[in-house]
Amino acid sequence: MMASCFNDLPDLVLFEIFQYLKSLDVLYSFSNFNERLYNLLWEKFYFRNIDLTCNDEHSRIKSDYVCSTILQFEGEFVHTFRLNGQLDHTEQLQRLVLPNLKIVELIELPKTVDQLELLLLKIVNTSQITIRLGTSLEVRPTYSLIVLYEKIFNQLVSLNVCDVHSPFGVDFRLVNTEIIRYELTYDDLDYIVRHLKHLKHLKFKYNGNLLYTTINGLLLEETLSGLKTLIELHFKIKIPYRDEENYNEFVSTFQTHYWQCNWDRRVRFETKEDSVQKKYIHAIL
Repeated sequence: MMASCFNDLPDLVLFEIFQYLKSLDVLYSFSNFNERLYNLLWEKFYFRNIDLTCNDEHSRIKSDYVCSTILQFEGEFVHTFRLNGQLDHTEQLQRLVLPNLKIVELIELPKTVDQLELLLLKIVNTSQITIRLGTSLEVRPTYSLIVLYEKIFNQLVSLNVCDVHSPFGVDFRLVNTEIIRYELTYDDLDYIVRHLKHLKHLKFKYNGNLLYTTINGLLLEETLSGLKTLIELHFKIKIPYRDEENYNEFVSTFQTHYWQCNWDRRVRFETKEDSVQKKYIHAIL
């Protein structure tokens, strides 16, 4: 019986084999095997989607090889890039030029500012980034968000989609520079929004409570007035209703020139009871 050689296998069989392997293993094993396999990898976009998230020692050796040999010459074709921010990718990133990179998935934020700055230089043209904050983070989640906005959002000028996933309940999504969902205190919101120098659209909900209610029209105006690029604003604010005096006091904070003249709609107010007959003031824009 004649022995079969790997290189004699039909293309469809090779593609089936590749599906059982991680993309890093495929690139490491077959990209320099021969011209035929190299072309097959091109056909299946293995050079367009690079995954460096594995953290075992053998995977690190493969990552170093892929970055130093393959991507050093093929980096302009990389479209999607995944890496683990908790690993030190300094040497690998220094070798790369990724001018056409569009999508980045980052598992954890880099440990040091230097690593983060290097990463930003390499992904400066990306338009979509997903960041997964893990439970191993040794800093407060709010601090992570501050780093995210100061370093990532305001430096990646081509960014139009950003997803942030966190085990701390701080989950939100930016789409075309729009915050559309989060779970933060007003102080956190105030700090983060002030750093969004490019923010154009803002949409949020805020639920106050009886023990800690700081939001009103004057505070919100102070938070937003520095955002020179903000062109669209939507919000729903809910705070406890105590009596007519606290209702009138809250409404009066939205009677300034900022709220009367800067937006194409006026803030609308109403009172509603919830399922347990607690009464709330709702401010809607």
